[in-house]
Amino acid sequence: MRAEKPRHLIDASAVRVPGRAPRWIVPTVKVLLVLGDAVAAAVSFIGAFRIRQSVSAFGNNGWLWSDQFAPYGALLIIVVIIRLLTMRYVQLYRIRGEFSFVDDALRVLKATAIGSLLIVAAAFLTLRNASARAAASPLPRRTAVRDRSGAPVRECCRQSPPDRPPCAWPAPCRG
Repeated sequence: MRAEKPRHLIDASAVRVPGRAPRWIVPTVKVLLVLGDAVAAAVSFIGAFRIRQSVSAFGNNGWLWSDQFAPYGALLIIVVIIRLLTMRYVQLYRIRGEFSFVDDALRVLKATAIGSLLIVAAAFLTLRNASARAAASPLPRRTAVRDRSGAPVRECCRQSPPDRPPCAWPAPCRG
């Protein structure tokens, strides 16, 4: 007995739906993922400071750092870079056709653990050196007051001698 041969063959391209997205979609999605992760890392770092210190990271002037957050300002850039690099290291920005919640969740946990260890090390080195330099200086700390253009207006000593009144704005410093 012979198998019957099909008489009407249909071309596969006639039935198949084109499965390709335009070329600009994948790079756009990758850029949006990176930007979203960078914003999330920065907002979570600033939010953690706000919760821990009960002080806003921004001063009264708007977008400028507050005095309490100033040592952490340089660390913020390092935190964002570490988060993005660890996400890239575990290949979370590689867009694949298949999608697995378990696989991606494990990759996110791995990136978070590695990134957190690196951030703690960077924070320890950055903040420890800043406080050690300030503590080792035999000179009294001076703050430079600047006008809106950024030019120094005057210099005041935080530790005034007992016979002189402390510096007060807008009065000029004595001595």
